[in-house]
Amino acid sequence: MFAGAAFTDSADIKATEAVDTLTALGVIDGFEDGSFQPNGTVTRAQMAKMIYVARTGSTNADSYKSATTSFTDIGSHWAAGYIKYCQANNIIAGKSATKFVPDATVTGVEAAKMLLVTMGYQPAKCGLTGAGWDQKTIGLASENKLLDDVNADLYSALPRQYAAQIIYNTLNADRVVWSTDANGFDWYTDRGGNRETVGEKYLDLTTYEATLTATGKWGTSKDHMIINTIKKINNNSLSTPAGPKTLDFSEDLSDMMYQRVKVMTGKNDKVLGVYTLDDSVVTANTADVGTDGAKIKIDGTKYSLNGDKVTVYENGANKGQMTASDFKSAYQYTGSVVTFSDAADAGKFDTAVVVKPTVGKVTSVSSASIVAGGKTYKFADDNIVDGLKKDDYAVVVPNLFNDNNDITKADIVEGAYNGVKSHEVRVASNWYKTSEATATLMSGISSGNTVQLFVANGVAFDAKKITGTGSGEPDMALVVDTGSFKQVRVMFADGTVKTVDVDGTNPTAGTLYEYTVKEGKYKFVTPTGNVDYTYVSSAVLNQADGTTAADTTHSVEKFGTNAIDDNAVVFVYSANETDAKKITGKQLKTMKVGSGALVGTAVGYTSKVNGMTKATYVAVKMATGTNLPNNFDTNDNYGYIVKDAYKDGDYSVYKVWTGTETVEVREEVTYNSTETHKDARLKGDVIGYSTIETKEGELPEIKDVTRYSLAVAGTTLKVGGVSGSTSSKVAIDGANEYDLTKDTVILNVNSSEDTKDIGLTGTELFEADDYTVGSATKYVPNALYLLDGDDIEMIVVDANVIKNTYAAKVASIAAGVTVEDRNGDAVEAGDYVVANEVLTVKYTNTTATSQTITLTNAKTADSNDSTTIPVAAGATVNALVYVVANTNVTFAVA
Repeated sequence: MFAGAAFTDSADIKATEAVDTLTALGVIDGFEDGSFQPNGTVTRAQMAKMIYVARTGSTNADSYKSATTSFTDIGSHWAAGYIKYCQANNIIAGKSATKFVPDATVTGVEAAKMLLVTMGYQPAKCGLTGAGWDQKTIGLASENKLLDDVNADLYSALPRQYAAQIIYNTLNADRVVWSTDANGFDWYTDRGGNRETVGEKYLDLTTYEATLTATGKWGTSKDHMIINTIKKINNNSLSTPAGPKTLDFSEDLSDMMYQRVKVMTGKNDKVLGVYTLDDSVVTANTADVGTDGAKIKIDGTKYSLNGDKVTVYENGANKGQMTASDFKSAYQYTGSVVTFSDAADAGKFDTAVVVKPTVGKVTSVSSASIVAGGKTYKFADDNIVDGLKKDDYAVVVPNLFNDNNDITKADIVEGAYNGVKSHEVRVASNWYKTSEATATLMSGISSGNTVQLFVANGVAFDAKKITGTGSGEPDMALVVDTGSFKQVRVMFADGTVKTVDVDGTNPTAGTLYEYTVKEGKYKFVTPTGNVDYTYVSSAVLNQADGTTAADTTHSVEKFGTNAIDDNAVVFVYSANETDAKKITGKQLKTMKVGSGALVGTAVGYTSKVNGMTKATYVAVKMATGTNLPNNFDTNDNYGYIVKDAYKDGDYSVYKVWTGTETVEVREEVTYNSTETHKDARLKGDVIGYSTIETKEGELPEIKDVTRYSLAVAGTTLKVGGVSGSTSSKVAIDGANEYDLTKDTVILNVNSSEDTKDIGLTGTELFEADDYTVGSATKYVPNALYLLDGDDIEMIVVDANVIKNTYAAKVASIAAGVTVEDRNGDAVEAGDYVVANEVLTVKYTNTTATSQTITLTNAKTADSNDSTTIPVAAGATVNALVYVVANTNVTFAVA
């Protein structure tokens, strides 16, 4: 821990303590790009400057620029002042009497000689000149430990980081003076007999060796640190430990709490660096801490405890002393991290600092906070890692320096679950401690299942059963056929079919199972689901009109009470063929429940899809004696019909805008031109389809078509006016906002153009004209759309729908008559509606005579296409009508 700069290439610096301290002292600098360049070399001029700063504490040597010198090659050099100072103090010598050669690189032995002189050695009296000066320099520098940790060739150019190291060693070295009595050099001592370091002499540099007892709000205040039991100041050992001493320091030293440290200070007790002294400090996950008798054991190494006990600090609180066994029992399953240290400097561990987390499932994430483990944490207050989302596990650790919390995400380990002990689980060939008994943690999970473990510091806090895909679905398969010798044919969720060996009793054909695999054999069990998927053992396949009656005009809409996701995996099984087919949820919803096509029940799984519970895996059976269907309606693609169909043999032929081109296609469907008939293919219809297949010499054939028409009651097509949009949202009718996703199909058209020009390329959403009815602002309907929850699945936007020119207007509605659009919203006189839209008309005749509702520019949506609706005396009608022209529509009663 240091007060110096953080460099972009700090990972390349080996002499970190030296570089950090000298940077804080201003002796050595980094570069403008933020790097230090530790392996760059030092020039003789740069070395002179560094020694000058180390001797004076100043970086300005202008006062020495005019000093006399014998060197003739430094006159205008930037380092002239520094060089002259060092020459005047006999610290440096030139390459000759008149040449200093300032821009030549300095060697390690040259730097060592300069620094020995800085310590107080006089070159002429200790052999640092003349023949053999280099060997004498290396010997004397080694003796004074100036070359400690200088891992460089001393006869080559000195790297920057090792220049810092040799200067740092010099600042910590004791000064020497010439002793006439001894006729040699001796340590300099003050009147109290204490030695003085070079750093103390020139920079007021003081080094304390002590125990760190407080940092920030961990025992003091945020801008202070406290050291106690000070055993050494500079190189002078204290017979009686001193302290406590409070120093100004705002860096977080939490990782060094209760450890032996070296603290370096400069003038006015400015802290320059704090470093761990105890080489035996060990940090480990408490899950990995074992015991060997009275000793702690970590990674096979045994450590003695002072008095066979350690003082334990848990999240800053003193928990008292514990034996090795007590410590293991208290913390091995907690997911904590411990740092053992020798605070008393007795050669044994006496202190254990434990950081114990709280681990909880994230149940909510907003822009301001998260909720984890039932507790709310705010981004403004706590240090919360980016990317934490719902259903992750948060690891919350108190930050005692800032008095808040550090919150990170638990690790996720995924793999096969294949081993268990009372408090350990084996996943992906690795053992993990568990926060609770494995019988509880692994409940509902069988050996061989693929699982996810949520792990903090080697301890699993929760487990979730998944498959190898990692998407959370159960390991499941539909048994298609059973054979002899314990073999069955199964269909998996990806649609593959294979014959597998069975572990145990053969399962039943046509049944959905969960399975595990062990040594190549499959064991089939009754499904249970997991935390993400709920298994439903029996559910009615509800039809689109909300009934379950045998009615071939209605298709599947729901699985019990839950909607079926379009992307659901669906197995359809036929006992008649002993075969199965995999289809999508979208295809299932177009199949007919009635007339024996399917049984009315199914099994499967529900799960959350975009926050809504839907059926995502379903297995259904064909009725007895019924084969698998050959074709399924699907909406993989969408189109807009730009020209009415005509009959060509067994085909209906029409033109459709696909969003990129207008294509004339043929479809094998009964031709019909009646507006309300499901097989009609008319201009203005929206269709869903699977593919358009091209065959040489024939019109392209469009497959698996679903018609969406405003004139057909019961379809899910909606209508409204686009009142605003962004790249991800669209507002309809000024009130309803829906999501535009990457899967949303946008079809732009201009219905007033000729056939070939109706389709408009691009995905711009043209906004509708607005108008006023009373005090309400409304929008001319210019869009047809399909919804998937709150997502827009498909939207057709007509650039030509503008009021008074295209959309029909409701001119009048008789008293007592109510009209609703297909969205269920009330229609008022003055509103605009779209041609062909189905409306609901309601009226109660309260008189004693028959009445008639007369429609203008609208017809009843039945086979009669009548413009009148009779209402008997005292009767109520609830009729469907559709708009037939883009002009005024009226509803009169007589």
